[in-house]
Amino acid sequence: MRKAAVLAAGVLLTLMVGAREWWVDHEKGDDANPGTRERPFRTFARSRQALCGGETLHVVPTATPYDEPLGWFNMKDHSGTPERPTIVDGHGAKLTGMRSYDANAWTNVGDNVWATKIGHNVVCMSGLGHYNGFPFIKLDGRFVPMRGSRAELGEGEAFFRLCWDSKAQKHDADHGKVFLKLPAGRKPADFKIEMAQLSNLRCYCNHIVFRDLHGDWVSADVFDTERGEGIVFDNVSTDHCMDQGISSHSTRGCTVMNSHFRNAICGGALDVTLGPNEYQNMVYTNCLFDEMRYGIATGAAFKGTTNMFYRVSNCVSRNCDRYGFETSQGANVVIEDTRVENPGLAPTNSCCAYTVTDDADVRILRSSASNCKFAVRYVWGRRTLVCEDCDFTGARNVADISGPRKPGAVVFRRCRFARDTKVFLDHSWQTPAEAEKKGIGFEDCTFESKTLEEAVSPRFGF
Repeated sequence: MRKAAVLAAGVLLTLMVGAREWWVDHEKGDDANPGTRERPFRTFARSRQALCGGETLHVVPTATPYDEPLGWFNMKDHSGTPERPTIVDGHGAKLTGMRSYDANAWTNVGDNVWATKIGHNVVCMSGLGHYNGFPFIKLDGRFVPMRGSRAELGEGEAFFRLCWDSKAQKHDADHGKVFLKLPAGRKPADFKIEMAQLSNLRCYCNHIVFRDLHGDWVSADVFDTERGEGIVFDNVSTDHCMDQGISSHSTRGCTVMNSHFRNAICGGALDVTLGPNEYQNMVYTNCLFDEMRYGIATGAAFKGTTNMFYRVSNCVSRNCDRYGFETSQGANVVIEDTRVENPGLAPTNSCCAYTVTDDADVRILRSSASNCKFAVRYVWGRRTLVCEDCDFTGARNVADISGPRKPGAVVFRRCRFARDTKVFLDHSWQTPAEAEKKGIGFEDCTFESKTLEEAVSPRFGF
């Protein structure tokens, strides 16, 4: 035992020796400084320039948030190793995309309406032709109400034009433009105008840890990864982003844990592949996804992809009005000890707690759903959905199941449901007994009575 302890201490000492540390403080630092604790850098740009693989960057928490993007971490300069990962330690520091817009960026387009184009990725709202999410523009420190068209604008109001079709975007000069109507006789130079802008972090490297960071007010994803492995996000949080809190693209290995994502226009997390033969492996554990369209969405951007693996453990999706957790083509997923609960949504909401589409294999274990229209949704599934030991008594209906499927593709084992629950099977309502005759498995399941109040009441906080 003594020999083992000495050996472990020796390994730890070996890992620590030579692992240089850097500090950045945007209020008290200076880029001419050596980047030490006593004399930190001022900018992330200078910090990334100094940081090498296996080293640590400490972000000093400050009274005001960092409004410079954390930036690009690249494979060549910033990749660590499994034994010595690169670390970006925020110590609770706050990053924001809310930044001032120069008066010269605005053009008067008539009737004292001023326009400017912004970078964004608000894909999920483009079909509306305009943005209708949370306000993201400040005029002298106060948020500006958003309207659905230029014709609706009153003084101190804004309209954000979006166009869904990529071909039409090329011919729509207003796509991606913000229109802001100012009081008569006033100009942008007369105000402090702030707007949410693009992502805070882009990670394109291996074996790196981001921890204790908060990011908010961005017009796309807050945290973004691509084609890396050994990436860890620990105790990070996001708020008010126009795409996802975290988005991973062909990321070969990423763990997100102990984190909180809320108020995203699209969802908390989105994981996709960038090509037909790409590999993706994601783990989410002990995370909360709160007040958005969906908690986590996983799947391939290209049909035929099958090497995508996900594990979601001890996570909560709360007040997500489309679905809690969604998996689609190419995904192999285990969801365990996870809850979908919607205490803030109307009892008539259309949320599907767990959604499976296209070519995916999904196992949902010891999980629950409350105050949602369906416990599960299985659409055009060509593989399997198995739910075991789940509490679905809080869901108004068992499942929405449609499209071609093989026999035994959907199975519920030892699951609990409300007494009068039904299955929407191939576009018609049926009882579980009727659905079972058509190939939907109910093995050792129970059907009991539970009031809606009991169903949607959170059993424990997060």
